[in-house]
Amino acid sequence: MNFTEAEKYLKAADPAFIPVLEKAGTLKLPPPEEPFEALVNSIISQQLSTKAAATISQRVALTLENQIRPRQVLVTSADSLRAAGLSGQKTKYLYALAEAFRSNPQDYDRLHELNDQEVIAKLTEIKGIGVWTAHMFLMFTLLRQDVFPIGDLGIR
Repeated sequence: MNFTEAEKYLKAADPAFIPVLEKAGTLKLPPPEEPFEALVNSIISQQLSTKAAATISQRVALTLENQIRPRQVLVTSADSLRAAGLSGQKTKYLYALAEAFRSNPQDYDRLHELNDQEVIAKLTEIKGIGVWTAHMFLMFTLLRQDVFPIGDLGIR
């Protein structure tokens, strides 16, 4: 993703961005996670503080023996995932996600080939994944540039 071009665009589109962008500097993102792992972390992060989500993500990764893959989720007991800090509902969501990826790997292996609306439609078929999660996936995993999550409370 070319953040330099994005900065130029924002500065030209609205001069109010100039001091903000100069103060913040050029954005640097970590490399994107694998799609399944990114969605696992998004589900974990839903309605939690960043710190709490990071702690639970680490515990879940350890519970999954750092094998954040559909099969590993499906063979891990709900009690183990709950002990890592997941709610019962989020545990069900992780199982739904893992089952979707296990049952239809060809659909999820080609998410990067789909347009934004197709990705949103495909992901929101999975219980526990809503439009916000799909937007986060588009921005931070597929590195799509023209996505703005208007439903995000932080942005509002």
